[in-house]
Amino acid sequence: MSYSGLVSYVRISPNSTNPRYRSVKKIVIHHMAGNLSVETCGNVFAPTSRQASSNYGIGSDGRIACYVHEENRAWTTGNQIDHDSITIEVADDVIGGSWHSSAAAMQSLVKLCADICKRHGFRANFTGNGSGTLLMHKWYQATDCPGAYLESQFPWIAQEVNKLLDDPNYSVPAPSGAITITGGGAPGVLAVDGSCGPATVKKWQSVMGTVVDGIVSGQLVPDCKTYWRPNLYTGCVTYGGYGSQLIRAVQRQLASEGRYSGAIDGLLGPATIRGIQAHYGLAQDASFGPATVRALQTALNQGRF
Repeated sequence: MSYSGLVSYVRISPNSTNPRYRSVKKIVIHHMAGNLSVETCGNVFAPTSRQASSNYGIGSDGRIACYVHEENRAWTTGNQIDHDSITIEVADDVIGGSWHSSAAAMQSLVKLCADICKRHGFRANFTGNGSGTLLMHKWYQATDCPGAYLESQFPWIAQEVNKLLDDPNYSVPAPSGAITITGGGAPGVLAVDGSCGPATVKKWQSVMGTVVDGIVSGQLVPDCKTYWRPNLYTGCVTYGGYGSQLIRAVQRQLASEGRYSGAIDGLLGPATIRGIQAHYGLAQDASFGPATVRALQTALNQGRF
């Protein structure tokens, strides 16, 4: 079994085809659509019910994990291209918008790609389509993955990978496009930006009268088939399935309005998300996405749910 010597964490997923049918000659870069640590990403890929995995994951701290050995095909792109490719999931340090990734993650991505290229005997070649060796998920499925920021950096990634292949002592710089994250609005006023981070969760908890700690606790990992939580910052979520007092308070209010009839279990799942969307008069698609979060933030700024 093989993986890069750059790896610092290993949790092998059962979700793979062993062995892959073809030799490795490409790399497909994905984004996590969340700021997951390499451990949390490993937890996501651990259940067989998830039916998904990647060969590698890179956290915002730059650490690299292996989830599927290189000689095996990970279930990442949802296409036979995965038999030719090593797949890499990269964390986002900004949720939504361009889905920015940290400098540390980007530098580790370059180093990992160079290591893969060196061991499998090819160079990084970005052509803007599937004829190259650096590929995007969106070329094979109806998705925005790898997000606008990573997509914009593909020429830089190819350039830096090849520099490192030519000179093993080359020091990979931080990429262009670094951003500064700032707070918005006056104290206590949320930026209506569609991203449910710590400030939004804390204000939501305050309005609902629960403990204010900025954490939506005890959740399950979305299956990304019946429901999604793309705009809930992953650093604000803990798992375990025991539920959150905040979400229980939300469920009780939605039930009183006739918009929720499920268990008061504290889980931000499909029925609860649809209830929240009905509460705000939105399309009920069970995705806790930007439109839902903006409606929530607008209401919270008015002191209500």
